[in-house]
Amino acid sequence: MSAADFSGMRPPPAPLPLDVAVDLAHALIQRHCDELELRVLFLKGPAAHHQGLRGRRISTDIDAFLTEEDAHRLERSLLGTGWSTRPSGMEGVALKHAVTLVHEHWPVDIDIHHHIPGVAPLPGEVFNSLWARHDHVELAHWRVDVPDRVDHALILLLNILRSGPHGGSDPRLGVLADALDDDAMRTLDRRIAEFDCGPQVAPFVKRHGRGLLTLDTRVPDRTWLLYQHLDQPALLWLDGVVRAPWRRKPALLLNAVHPSRHVLSERNLTLIEAPRREVFAARTRRLVRTVVHLPTLLRTYQVIRRSSRARGE
Repeated sequence: MSAADFSGMRPPPAPLPLDVAVDLAHALIQRHCDELELRVLFLKGPAAHHQGLRGRRISTDIDAFLTEEDAHRLERSLLGTGWSTRPSGMEGVALKHAVTLVHEHWPVDIDIHHHIPGVAPLPGEVFNSLWARHDHVELAHWRVDVPDRVDHALILLLNILRSGPHGGSDPRLGVLADALDDDAMRTLDRRIAEFDCGPQVAPFVKRHGRGLLTLDTRVPDRTWLLYQHLDQPALLWLDGVVRAPWRRKPALLLNAVHPSRHVLSERNLTLIEAPRREVFAARTRRLVRTVVHLPTLLRTYQVIRRSSRARGE
């Protein structure tokens, strides 16, 4: 298996079952990284299931974490084998911790990460710390590199809490807590301190810490609060316009209220080549949603601004 396995592929007589495609893609990317001498750690998905950190669920993407330099090298290499970059609707405005690649003959996406939202050290330092104690699982009869079990639990925890400020009520958090014995929880406490993510995981500590985790009562930083609202593009555009230098504000504001075909296609790839009337309709629907939800967006943004000021940001 090599990079060539990703390219020149004709559609199979029957599509690959999604679970088979996910495992096989993990193995192919691992082999590809080995050939390029890139260090890679696979996050979430079947790797977490094999470590007993989540139930068996069929993933729709592959999450690969590398240093920023290696992430760019992997992306460039895969772009030469038939994969293409999914458009980003927030280019130049929002936080960017990964790039997503898609392929017409593969039913899964590849998310190439160079940063883990919620951790404080520099991304390269985080990767090196995780790599120093990383583990392996077997997918599609191939050994793939993954974070050690407690590190992986922390990454999953941050990913769940990043999905919204739900106060730790997500049932997946209970599954994670049950998967960690007391010794693992104590190790988790040390890893939380190492990566300085106490405020971000406080909801989990309150509900599931079993008295073994240290509660950090600091206010989460602005970056984390914005990450919790990635599903609200209007809020992120608002933050981008507010924080931008005056010379950039008009262009950002125009892009926010009149997004390009490229921006709109992030969530609907068919818009890349759709007729102009469909693009216009999508642009209109997005603007209507923004107007309807504008009062709520402004209240949410005021909360984020007050939290930032409380931290002296």
